[in-house]
Amino acid sequence: MGKTTLTLNQDYFTSEVTEAFLLDFEEACKGMELSSFTELFIKYDLEFIEDYKEVFDLIADIMTSWKNPGRQQNC
Repeated sequence: MGKTTLTLNQDYFTSEVTEAFLLDFEEACKGMELSSFTELFIKYDLEFIEDYKEVFDLIADIMTSWKNPGRQQNC
């Protein structure tokens, strides 16, 4: 997941929404709490992204393995 690109064909992400999303995303990354990423997906209604569930599950799996280093990742 080193380099992930999302292409959105929605008018939803105006420049203002994109700026706000990037700020919220930066805060979520600073805290590295799964709940912050969950809130991000809900706040910006990212379910329209193809494979959003798989992306979210991957984030959850990686974060869980960081917090529990002895646990093996599922990816």
